[in-house]
Amino acid sequence: DLPASRKQYIRAFELFSKDQAVPGQLMSWTGVIETFVFQWDDFTGVDPWIEWLEGHFEPTSVFPAPDVEARTVLAMFSVLMFRRPDHPHIKPWFDRLQALTQASNDPRFKMQSLSTSIYYLLWCGQNAEAGILAERIRQSISIPTGASPLAMHRKVVEALYAWHSLDFRSAYQLVDEGLTLAEQTGAQLFVHQLLSQGAYAASSEGNREKAETYLEKISALTRPERRLDVSHLHYLRAGEAYRCGQFPAALEHVRAALHLAVQLGAPFPQALCRQGMAFVLQATGRYDDALTENAEAYRIGRAMRSDYLEFVSGLIEANGLLLSGAPLRDAQDVLKQTLSLGRARSIVNFTFWHAEVVSRLCATALESGIETEFARSLIVKRKLRPDPKSVPPEAWPWRYRILTLGGLRILRDGESVTFSRKTPRKILDLLKMLAVTAAWTSRQELAEGLWPDADGDRAFHALETALYRLRQLLGENAIEVEDGRLRLSPVHCRTDVQDFESLLERAEQLLMAGSADADAIFRLTRRIAGLCGGTLLPGETAPWVVSTRDRLHHSWCRHLERFGRYLEGRDLWEEAANVYRMALRGEFALEAFYRRLIAACERLGHAAEAEILRLQLQEKVFPAV
Repeated sequence: DLPASRKQYIRAFELFSKDQAVPGQLMSWTGVIETFVFQWDDFTGVDPWIEWLEGHFEPTSVFPAPDVEARTVLAMFSVLMFRRPDHPHIKPWFDRLQALTQASNDPRFKMQSLSTSIYYLLWCGQNAEAGILAERIRQSISIPTGASPLAMHRKVVEALYAWHSLDFRSAYQLVDEGLTLAEQTGAQLFVHQLLSQGAYAASSEGNREKAETYLEKISALTRPERRLDVSHLHYLRAGEAYRCGQFPAALEHVRAALHLAVQLGAPFPQALCRQGMAFVLQATGRYDDALTENAEAYRIGRAMRSDYLEFVSGLIEANGLLLSGAPLRDAQDVLKQTLSLGRARSIVNFTFWHAEVVSRLCATALESGIETEFARSLIVKRKLRPDPKSVPPEAWPWRYRILTLGGLRILRDGESVTFSRKTPRKILDLLKMLAVTAAWTSRQELAEGLWPDADGDRAFHALETALYRLRQLLGENAIEVEDGRLRLSPVHCRTDVQDFESLLERAEQLLMAGSADADAIFRLTRRIAGLCGGTLLPGETAPWVVSTRDRLHHSWCRHLERFGRYLEGRDLWEEAANVYRMALRGEFALEAFYRRLIAACERLGHAAEAEILRLQLQEKVFPAV
């Protein structure tokens, strides 16, 4: 009964104060503070107690006894962290606590001190420093026999650091071990925290089924008198609803979480809730409202010197600028500062993580040359995939690039992959077909396309053998299998056929919309031309190759003709001539392009080039003309 305990501690404090018994004052003061921390409810009533200690002791003060000092310093730092993370003296109190922890031989004090410190460092975005303390827990704290709560506390902290570091498998294992220990011993003190770490890990990894399982268990354990736990549950549910696209539910939960966090006087949870609300509001197109929430979260982050909060607020601001159609330069300026901070602090995760949002921001960074190494590392570590509706940046870090225009080439992390001469042809044929189709393809279609003369069972057996060996060559993650279909992994693999078609689709969209940005279309067209180093898999005569080859040829020629006429219609004859020259440099030297280029040269007064083109048209390409 923490409220009753608080009354007793307050009475004791008054009596010790009357007698000016400082050790008793400090121990009863510590008891009062611990009731606030352990109750995990309303922190607004703690302010006079913070003021009392400030009026009598400083972080450098001498305390009456070592045990009094340890408990008082830990209590002061803990209450400042939860109630006043912006306090000007929180860092000196933190440093004093670290010194005491280093010198202590009490495993319970060390665990409580180090766990509180790790939470604080992660809140501030100081991940490397948190990692040092997490390692200290593993190396310096031995769990006494029968100390189940201490062992569970350790697993909570290790799971916390694991999911922040993207080690989701370890986080799940630690949570499961802690829950097993709770079941075996009946010690329930840390079950709620264990489940919370599991929920964060599952949400960060994108495992919705696992996240929902944890959330259901947390919901069953959450007690209404612990209102910050209620707020936290709403926050967790808001994040899951947001990631699932259930924006009204996400907004309802995050508003409930924020209301309680404000009411109970907890600044850091307030900032998290406001950032979560900003993400949800952006997803529903309410950019101004999102800006307001994010500004308050940023203010809290700056006040408590939290690089973590500043990093997430920067991502929110940049995302809002991109979604709202603001000038690209504004988003680039914010991204430059934000990603620089993320790189310096090695921040690779946050509680309202949404892969689509971060992918969009990383793509913008790569296209703009902003913190490219950090953006690429974030993409690889978080297994991000580019927006399927947009053209991926050229610098996107694909594990494998499968090139088929001009012949088969495979790049692994940018380096050419060479196969042994003993590599069976059908393994490479399977890779070619997956690269050319660049989409889910049924086993039956693959078997019939690669083994047209074999009966059904033999063809399917040959396909399974080829698939097994191809996965051995490229790795299990390179090829996905689902419901009898196969495809190259969109996370790890990219083909030049995919690039060709996505670039062409974007260029055609701009043309069809009557875009006035001829330069943008020209940049896309040049990128497409750069892919056209040769015909698709030259020498291959399989029907699936020929049909794709013809389709790509027709699409490219149609685009060049449309773009050329688009430029002519805007009296951009020099640019139109460059498009037609581009066509004639490739394998698409059609009569129409000669005639269009001749007309453009005549409009530009390039009579000599026009005459040479007429001779080429007659003598080299179409001698019958």
